[in-house]
Amino acid sequence: MVKKLVVLICVFVFSFTQVAFSAVGETPVEVVMPSGNVAKMTKSQLDTLIAKPGIGFSSAEPPATLPKGQIAISLPKELGGGYLLGTPEAIANGMNATKITVGATNAWVVGGGISAGTVALIVVGAGAIAAAALGGGGGGGTTTTSHH
Repeated sequence: MVKKLVVLICVFVFSFTQVAFSAVGETPVEVVMPSGNVAKMTKSQLDTLIAKPGIGFSSAEPPATLPKGQIAISLPKELGGGYLLGTPEAIANGMNATKITVGATNAWVVGGGISAGTVALIVVGAGAIAAAALGGGGGGGTTTTSHH
């Protein structure tokens, strides 16, 4: 009888720790907002965020023009890919409510240079980094100092 009880306790403890660690052990992934700000979120947080009012998800690339006030944010492959859709306000409020961010605002999501209604896709990868490195130097890697 004692052996069975010990075995049951061990099974319960092992099962509980596996469930607890699977939820807690999720690795947050960086999602770059159109403003350039970065939010770190887990797949569970993303799933909860998508369920919030005014927020949607699309696995297909959204059209070039979204409904007025809507934006699209590209999600990395580590979170399953696709696009987070919604108003900057809904996205900011949803991220705050799911503890992805604290105090995020419309401006934190979109910044000052991107208006809602335009698809704002931010994809950071090796290609984007390489393009920035190649395009930013201005030719040959030399500099000239001008004295006026």
